[in-house]
Amino acid sequence: MKIVNSHEIKGHTAAGGRLTRILLDHETGLEDAAVVQVDFAEGTASEFHTREGQCEILYSLKGVNAVGYPDGRRDLLPEGAAAYMPPGIEHRHENGGTPMATLLVVFIPPGSVTDAVRKRPLED
Repeated sequence: MKIVNSHEIKGHTAAGGRLTRILLDHETGLEDAAVVQVDFAEGTASEFHTREGQCEILYSLKGVNAVGYPDGRRDLLPEGAAAYMPPGIEHRHENGGTPMATLLVVFIPPGSVTDAVRKRPLED
């Protein structure tokens, strides 16, 4: 068994106040999925994206997270809520209006998501 503590993992920063911690992926021995934790400061969001051939399982760890769509719709995920994003749907992840929102995302299959995150700068 592999145990990781998110408080001991340096995060990768992204524009607008997002911090992504890679918890489990191919570098920790998990080949079939990738698990990341994303902290969204108030008013921040990821870019719109579509995952072809890859689903996302979402779990709202802290605050209110949201999934936004290009047509302006939003699905709110209050703390403790889980959701499934099937492949092929354009969306983005957002802070749903709380000072800090933390989202746990499981990518199946893992694809190259964590490799892309590792290209971002590490937090200080």
